[in-house]
Amino acid sequence: MKYIIKMLITFMILILSVTGCEYDTNSVAYKDKITYPEGPLITGINPDKVAPPGANTISIIGTNFCEVAENNEVYFNQISVEILEASTTNITVRRPNIISDSIIVRVVAFDNYLIAEYDQLYKIDPVLADVGSFVDNQVQIALAVDKNENLYICERLNKIIWKISASGDKTQLANPSKFVTDAKIGPGGVLILMANNKSIFQINPVTGEETVWKTAPKAVSYGDFDDQGNFITGVKNDLYVIYPDGSALDIGLNKFNFRCIRVYNGYVYLLAENTSPDDENPALAVWRFEIKSDGSLGDKELFLDWAETGDYAESDPTCLTFGQDGTMYVTTDNENPIFMLYGDGKQDVLYKEILTPPLSYIVWGSQNKMYVIVGGDVNKVNSIGMGAQGAPYYGRDL
Repeated sequence: MKYIIKMLITFMILILSVTGCEYDTNSVAYKDKITYPEGPLITGINPDKVAPPGANTISIIGTNFCEVAENNEVYFNQISVEILEASTTNITVRRPNIISDSIIVRVVAFDNYLIAEYDQLYKIDPVLADVGSFVDNQVQIALAVDKNENLYICERLNKIIWKISASGDKTQLANPSKFVTDAKIGPGGVLILMANNKSIFQINPVTGEETVWKTAPKAVSYGDFDDQGNFITGVKNDLYVIYPDGSALDIGLNKFNFRCIRVYNGYVYLLAENTSPDDENPALAVWRFEIKSDGSLGDKELFLDWAETGDYAESDPTCLTFGQDGTMYVTTDNENPIFMLYGDGKQDVLYKEILTPPLSYIVWGSQNKMYVIVGGDVNKVNSIGMGAQGAPYYGRDL
């Protein structure tokens, strides 16, 4: 549009110059040489040559891009990709839902209606894969990963624990006595199971034998280990710290219905509903408690009010985990099912338009992958390449 307006102005000037009061055939009506704007040029892409797992965005580097983001378009082959930020020398786009080793990258700059094409083919690696070849309607409820990247999948209705090795071998490890609600790796590599029961069970990872590990004062459904070997667990209205000697501390938390418990960097985080919301206690939020040196917990702190998550506020959060850098990842039923919260408070989406909703559980393996349960009518387990490790799961190292 700017170019068209400029041409119209030039044309009007020419008209005026030839409709004056007198003609002078010896004068030159237009002496200046027309100069055309320089077109865009792509000089590089970051990450270079290939977008590996973990690259949530891609930067196009060059010159003569439009400073206003919407005045550019970026194409990976024939697919127009979402632009997040733009300057005259850099355009940042979301990782597109493409897997190819021969992608042509083009930039269209509307300020001059010219097209730049990168002189090298670009590659985008896959980030998503099915795990375990599960059939439909086998409802998985919880996941755990040991330090050797063995994945344990708890199938709720059929009461089956599947073990999938790092090489992909799938075996039926155990048939737990109760309907499992959550799972963690505990001391010695055993599989710790919660089942909305006072008894917290353990499964031998080799023999599949089930025994009672610890007993809580009341029934518990979710839990996680801190770095002292204490197990923080609870379900509805009741939160406990169970110490290695089996004794328990009642935190006395009321009016909360937990969905997930996760320890990170000296705090325990709770994804929970509040059954009696007020101005200081929103209906759905992530709360946290500082873990003290004696294993007790500090005061309750509001960490994230779910109503303040933008497009995710109307979605249903189900589970959370942390990356090594402190980024929080929350599974939801949103069309882009993983919500991200960076340490500086910035919100984002993981792999937009690539992941399948809804997601009901998330756990980071011992390497560079996360594992999620896809719910709804699908009911399967996916691995998600992240290109980085997650925050510690302390139970794996006990």
